[in-house]
Amino acid sequence: MKDYCETDYQRKSFITRYIINVDTNELELIYADNEVTTIPYTIKNEIRTLNRMKKQIEYYQKYQDKLLSDKKALRLRKGILLFGASLGAVALAYILEAMYLLGYASAFLLPTLSMDVLMITSIKKRFDLIDDRIIEINDDLEDYKKNMFYLTNEKVFSNERLFRSDVIDKVPDKVYAAIEEREVYNLSNEVPSININNLENFTMKELTKTYNASLQSHGPELVLKPIKRKK
Repeated sequence: MKDYCETDYQRKSFITRYIINVDTNELELIYADNEVTTIPYTIKNEIRTLNRMKKQIEYYQKYQDKLLSDKKALRLRKGILLFGASLGAVALAYILEAMYLLGYASAFLLPTLSMDVLMITSIKKRFDLIDDRIIEINDDLEDYKKNMFYLTNEKVFSNERLFRSDVIDKVPDKVYAAIEEREVYNLSNEVPSININNLENFTMKELTKTYNASLQSHGPELVLKPIKRKK
């Protein structure tokens, strides 16, 4: 999960992911401020952690609106810079033309061109910074979109019995690997193989394909039917 926090104080309690250490039988909780705490690994602790992470998403529902607003502002800023650069280029062109007509072209050509190069270099750096931030925002939006898609369709993705049946042959390789991983480490199927902690491993396309495969194979009634867990 991406860091949805706006302050350092929030980051101290915001869990971005957890790791199950099978060697020490511990659950390692990783926070947005990069701090790590460990608690004993039990299925109850894992479920509590997952529930806490899901509540984080619900609490930060305005996060998406803020990202979209920031993205819009960055694009506007880029447009203003581009407009300013265009005006600057036109102004320099007029200066060069005027100097040429006055017979001072050779004296002012080099300084004017140097100013032009510096302006272009400066604007390019600003453009690169803006583009990098927009890419980060797009990544964050994709992460939030996946999390919301999962929460909306949690009953489908939580149907472990369904995924371990005929649907397993129709899901993407990474989804199959996630299902297999919990089996290899003999982890309880009370926690579904696809959960809020490992969504970052899948693309939106892979999650959608898995969701559609579930519906096509069993229909909405069976997919949404609660599973009786083994005690």
